[in-house]
Amino acid sequence: MGKMEQTLKSEIMRLAKKQVRATCLPLAREVRRLRRTVSALRKTVAVLARFGTELQTERQARLLRSRLMHRS
Repeated sequence: MGKMEQTLKSEIMRLAKKQVRATCLPLAREVRRLRRTVSALRKTVAVLARFGTELQTERQARLLRSRLMHRS
């Protein structure tokens, strides 16, 4: 009986591992894809934040120049 139990147990383990792989592989691919997307979005946000800061600085400089021009 011991050999039959061991055979059954190993077959259950083999099928369970196969099922886990079938489930996890697509999830792992999706996680990698989403991580790449998040990375690209972070880079885009960083560029936009820098651009926004530059625009804000430029706008403040223009406003300051116009105030100085009106004082004269």
